Amino acid sequence: MNWMLIWKIVFVGVLAVFAVMAVMTTIYGARDIKKMLRELDEEKDEED
Repeated sequence: MNWMLIWKIVFVGVLAVFAVMAVMTTIYGARDIKKMLRELDEEKDEED
């Protein structure tokens, strides 16, 4: 096993972890934004 192969494996692994984190951030971030907007809407309805 040479250094080039090791760095290719590390590079692909890091890209995979980044892709998973990006997808999770998008999904959970969208969920949090929806929750925040729903709570703001409820507060607005309570004031009226």
